[in-house]
Amino acid sequence: MKILKKCSFLLLFGFSLAQAQEETIATEKKSFSVGLHYTGNFRNANVISDSYNGIAGLDARYLLFSTEVINVQAGLSVDYLNGRDFRKKSSIVYNDAWFFNPNLGIEFNVENSGFKPFFNLGYTFLNYKYTIYKSNFGSFDPQDYTFNTQEFKVNQSNQTISLQPGARFYFKKAFYIETSYKYLPIEKNFNVHFFNLGLGIKL
Repeated sequence: MKILKKCSFLLLFGFSLAQAQEETIATEKKSFSVGLHYTGNFRNANVISDSYNGIAGLDARYLLFSTEVINVQAGLSVDYLNGRDFRKKSSIVYNDAWFFNPNLGIEFNVENSGFKPFFNLGYTFLNYKYTIYKSNFGSFDPQDYTFNTQEFKVNQSNQTISLQPGARFYFKKAFYIETSYKYLPIEKNFNVHFFNLGLGIKL
């Protein structure tokens, strides 16, 4: 009876190990990853950093190929920023801003660890909007339409490379926590700095 119990336990333990190994292999073979993150926007004395709050972003990545040391991935990141409310102090209202960032990344496999540093090199397309409110105080007739406030909607766009070092920590094989810093050198003395913190899953 004791021998039967021992054999049953060994069989059950062996089956559990085999099942866990199969799940690990299946997870490691998954090529797609999707994540959501908070976008922190550092203040840096320019129109983006001073006029917009970071809200959230979405990441999607596809594994191109993998070795024991590195994973090479193609990705797309989309970030949304909301305009700060300056209506009491300024005649300009900032509406929203979108950042579209296709990129190529290298993720480094740390042996026997879920910790994986990475570096992404990409190209960012950014679009932001604001509205200028202007009153014509030269007109003394309130019935004149030129006396009323006029508004001018402005759409701006820029393009630039992006540099993004960061790290992911995988737990339960399919899920990960990610943190990163993204640098966008848009123009001379016009640089954008993002800090991202989020969660993701392999699909």
